Amino acid sequence: MKLGKNIVVAGVAAVMALNVSSAALAKSSDISVKLNGRSVEFDVPPMIINDRTMVPMRKIFEEFNYSVEWNGDSKTITASGTNSVYMIIGNNTMQVDGKKITMDTPPQIIDGRTLIPLRALAESIGCEVDWEGSSRTVKIKSTAAQGSNNSSLIGEEKAKGIALRHAGLSANNISDFRIKLDYENGVQVYEMHFRSGEYEYEYDVDVNSGNILKSEKEFDDDYKNVTPQPKPQDSLIGEDKAKETALKHAGVSNGNLRYFNIKLDTEDGNKVYDIDFASGDYEYDYEVNAITGEILNSEKEYDDDFVRSSSVNSSVNETKAKEIALKHAGLTAEKVTGLKAEIDNDDGRSVYEVEFRYGGYEYNYDIDAKTGSIIEYDKDIDD
Repeated sequence: MKLGKNIVVAGVAAVMALNVSSAALAKSSDISVKLNGRSVEFDVPPMIINDRTMVPMRKIFEEFNYSVEWNGDSKTITASGTNSVYMIIGNNTMQVDGKKITMDTPPQIIDGRTLIPLRALAESIGCEVDWEGSSRTVKIKSTAAQGSNNSSLIGEEKAKGIALRHAGLSANNISDFRIKLDYENGVQVYEMHFRSGEYEYEYDVDVNSGNILKSEKEFDDDYKNVTPQPKPQDSLIGEDKAKETALKHAGVSNGNLRYFNIKLDTEDGNKVYDIDFASGDYEYDYEVNAITGEILNSEKEYDDDFVRSSSVNSSVNETKAKEIALKHAGLTAEKVTGLKAEIDNDDGRSVYEVEFRYGGYEYNYDIDAKTGSIIEYDKDIDD
């Protein structure tokens, strides 16, 4: 349950065989749909039901850059995008980020295909919709929505505190903490997993009320009661020296770096600095012995994904992309480490991939280079 939010369309057994009469349904293969001026082609043509244009759910979600997952047993569709939407087959009420919205025509299953109302979905996620009667065309303009307004949510930190208090633990004696937004039985929750001692914990906390909807504590079969023996920290060469060693070996100057990351790690019982950086068209990976400064491993590879900013028609530059990600995370550049932003091409769309670390977590963002919209983000434990 990667940096995003869920769209869920759920159905119950009672409406699995929802019947639509031929009088209410007209197959309208002559209806066209355009998204930002581009024609959208469906494998099943749009249909008019109760004067509303209905389209195949998977195709239209993917056109809006939502990933989709279908559960045939529960008649549930889960899609991740900039908003959280919840629908039920045959039900005229949908939820968008927890807000209830009434639809004129509900989602329906027809000839084995799930159809959803196009205008209701598009407008609920911030798009403009027009009907051109002369050409029988639905025209959709995707706005530069920055995502949903989560001001009513309790937030990840508060949800974490609620779970830890219930478990009788503190942040200092847990490990492998993970948290993400999800839906459980139509309720948006913070789903959390963490370990402490010999046990694994799982919690679902209501994003609005803070109520604990689920708590589990199980013995961790992978637990090993081994206390690591750290080596004296004053014998380490330090990050600056390790960086200097790697850059000198690579023949790269600090001023030509596109990004630089370094962290202390353990390999085969030895303390090493894991270093990765990019310069020009290449990516570099190094392992430097943290005690002796010896280069244990070095790799240099051509960066196939690197797109030079000068070749991209973008209204958002690298600095702006970083600002957008940091603002969303509630952080500043001075507080984080390993901050980098790279321009990439994702299915024909220019995207900034922004990464940084803070407080034991690693943050990853995908930001539309044209609009500045946050396409996807995640926050994971920094291993």
